[in-house]
Amino acid sequence: MLMLLAVVIGWLGYSTLPVNLLPDIEIPTIAVQIRYPGAEPESMADQVAKPIED
Repeated sequence: MLMLLAVVIGWLGYSTLPVNLLPDIEIPTIAVQIRYPGAEPESMADQVAKPIED
């Protein structure tokens, strides 16, 4: 019974703690979709993806 009381008190304490260590941050992202019909993966990486990254 004492163990159950300790667990309940611990859970209540944990659930009411403020979250100051995890601020709301928006990370900027961008998505690019390119279609290159018939291209092999290697040529797509060398001719399209690398120039866009640079």
